[in-house]
Amino acid sequence: MFLFTAILFLAPLFGMTDSAHAGLGAQVRRTTRELRRAQVVERHASTAFRQAVADREMGLAALHGRVVQARRHVRRVKTRLAELRQRLSLQRATQRQDWWPLVRHVAAREHVSARGLYKLMWLESGRRADARAGQFYGLFMYCPSTWRAAWNPWRDRSILDGEAQIRATARAIRRGWGPHMWPNTYPMAF
Repeated sequence: MFLFTAILFLAPLFGMTDSAHAGLGAQVRRTTRELRRAQVVERHASTAFRQAVADREMGLAALHGRVVQARRHVRRVKTRLAELRQRLSLQRATQRQDWWPLVRHVAAREHVSARGLYKLMWLESGRRADARAGQFYGLFMYCPSTWRAAWNPWRDRSILDGEAQIRATARAIRRGWGPHMWPNTYPMAF
């Protein structure tokens, strides 16, 4: 107790106020974090050095094989990342009901005209996924019995699902069913 009182009494004499103690504590915490970071860097450097020595002992052929394997892995990861970015971009566009990116993507996969598919969608529904005209629904105005037929791999999804309608329509057009399924608008679109 005496020592604590003496420190409190003598601290102002030596220029150590409460704020000085707080500043010193902050410096200690910063220096501790800096030390930890330096230790991590040192461990990584040591590990890299030991690995370089081990690789040298393995021989150049084995080292070359590891480099080739690492490069292949990087290419695979880059490809997967590009696919994921594309899927995310298409998903965001679809959520905004901006159908053109999805139409381009699907048309390229199905080998049909993206412009024709997009124009058919405009003619049928004016790009509205929730469009309805009598017994016909969606972007391409499907009737429920046609939508649920066996030809359509997306028949389990809602008839008002714009993405499913775009994919199903591109498939139908690729199979040559366009003039039969859209007799009035297909000739104007394609």
